[in-house]
Amino acid sequence: MEDTKDKSTATPSLKQPSNKPINPEDVWIQGINLSTSTPAEITLFVRWKIGIYKEFGWKGDELGELYEMDFDQFRAEDFERCEHNTQVLLRNVLRSQGLYVKKGRGVKIARELAYAIHNETKWPDDDPEKPISSPSRTKTPIRQDSPYDQVRRLAAEQSQSQSQSQSRSQLCQLPEDQVIDALARMEISGHSRELMAIAKSYTNDNHKYSGEATDSFNYKFTIFVDHCERAKVPPDALLKAFPIMLTGIALEFYYINCQGKYHTINDLFAIFKNYFKGDKHKRNKLSEWNGINLRTAIQMKPDKPIAETFRAMVQQLQQIQRGLSGEMRTDNMLRQKIIASCEDHPACNVACFRPSLSLPGLINDIHASISSYEKTKRAESNSSTFFTDRRYHRPSSDNDRQRPNNTSLNNRQGQRYPQQYPHLHP
Repeated sequence: MEDTKDKSTATPSLKQPSNKPINPEDVWIQGINLSTSTPAEITLFVRWKIGIYKEFGWKGDELGELYEMDFDQFRAEDFERCEHNTQVLLRNVLRSQGLYVKKGRGVKIARELAYAIHNETKWPDDDPEKPISSPSRTKTPIRQDSPYDQVRRLAAEQSQSQSQSQSRSQLCQLPEDQVIDALARMEISGHSRELMAIAKSYTNDNHKYSGEATDSFNYKFTIFVDHCERAKVPPDALLKAFPIMLTGIALEFYYINCQGKYHTINDLFAIFKNYFKGDKHKRNKLSEWNGINLRTAIQMKPDKPIAETFRAMVQQLQQIQRGLSGEMRTDNMLRQKIIASCEDHPACNVACFRPSLSLPGLINDIHASISSYEKTKRAESNSSTFFTDRRYHRPSSDNDRQRPNNTSLNNRQGQRYPQQYPHLHP
């Protein structure tokens, strides 16, 4: 097995003693940094997620939204860095639990895994592995939807993940013990025990909605409804339980603007969606998107290699793109933006002069162009240093040592023949 201790690019948290098992939740609870992770680390991350999907048995749309959140930053080239058998296992688990991923001879698994992250595809009728019926949490389809199913549909109707790069500015966070104390003081006959159980079920903030640009409100709301259903909280008490699912600026927003002002969970859902993921938010992200270019990114961090800066810029664009309007969330729009952001830098001239028609092809071409540019620069720098060294430290030849000193000879001649050679006087 590959030893990650010797890898300089390994995630620092992975550098543990060999006799101590790695806890993935301690390392990747906030996601994986693809720019610094090794293929072995990416493979471990994917296997960890596979285990979670199998353990909890997520199905259909719920699995699709969770898969989108977990692998939001992954592209085909990132999956290709993952061990091949693990790619196959991930594809098979997704398919077996109701999420369609194309398979077949000649089909690149990494490409289809990346495509399935942000694109929902219906199962073809001729696919022999097509589920007999769409996965559903409803046990008896002939009955009407329960109140929980009606609430859950709020998130299902707006299942597109909103994921951007820059975080909103942090406001004061209300301590979690204050939330629990507030629940204890609630005068809700017969519900306080259930609400306290929900509050304690959130063991960390990773399952709460923070209001950050990279967070998914739909996904966190679905988790919240499931918690309430398991704790047997009546649907009419969801309004009081709602702040339990919040943290950070989202919790601050609730207490300042929402507490006691709305009468249904549907109202709160609409208010939060409009405030944190509305049109104003999208306009701000579009302005941020338009202001990104490679030259500016290099100027901000001049000590970093250009290739590393380019990769970080692409990841930032991918994150921001998730929060833009539908027509902007395409590979072609990202491809055009990358060309516009890089074409005025000499390191990218070759790749942008005749750009590849595919997004992965363009990114690979720009990486190759930057690599060639940096090699040329290093060669020129080494050549200049060598020339300077030869000029100022060139050893004297035998002829130089034997050649008479003209200045000394002229001075002596001027002293011996002052009348004949007056011009030799000093």
